[in-house]
Amino acid sequence: MHSRYEAPTPERLQEEFGVEFDAQEKLELWPGYAGPFLRKPRNVDPYDDAVLPFEAEVGVFGLLPFWADKKLARSTYNARSETASVKRSFREAWKKAQHCIIPAVAIYEPDWRTGKAIPTRISRADGRLLGIAGLWEVERQPFLGLMSGLTNYTMADELRVKQALDIAVATGDLLAVDKNGKTRRRKGTSIKSTDILIAPPQRPIFFAPPLKKSSSEN
Repeated sequence: MHSRYEAPTPERLQEEFGVEFDAQEKLELWPGYAGPFLRKPRNVDPYDDAVLPFEAEVGVFGLLPFWADKKLARSTYNARSETASVKRSFREAWKKAQHCIIPAVAIYEPDWRTGKAIPTRISRADGRLLGIAGLWEVERQPFLGLMSGLTNYTMADELRVKQALDIAVATGDLLAVDKNGKTRRRKGTSIKSTDILIAPPQRPIFFAPPLKKSSSEN
């Protein structure tokens, strides 16, 4: 359940997802910071090949429902898939199937294998961007118009690891959402929204070297 990640540059977003996004001052993001997220274009036919598969928007890292104070972002940057549908902070976004992808160069997690928390940068071994499954919600801010908040899904039991990790989604698995809140493949096969989240990866794609040596290695 990471609380820090590295956002991609506009060039990387264009290269891998074909979307345009303005450059931002900070790429190392913590809860409350703004960064890009991707979603299916709204109010269009998802099967229209002339429509771009993604649109990029800016969102605050930490879901902010319309009723929430900005400080809530410090505690709503992770949503567990098994409780997102009932938690007050996430249930409306989940009910409306407001799914998104949070692009990341890397995420940061503590490595506890030595008994101490060693900050560890986790990225793809092939150098491509991570796509983290998330939710988005609209926050109404005076004078600033509409601002989106976002959160990422985490899993626990299904991954069988000491700490829950984020769900990385392959580019080809970003699916259109119908009005009933179900995702639908291009071929027309309907599956539940959560089915794609618990599918195990077909092969290892992550690379996670420690940021520094532990005392036991010296």
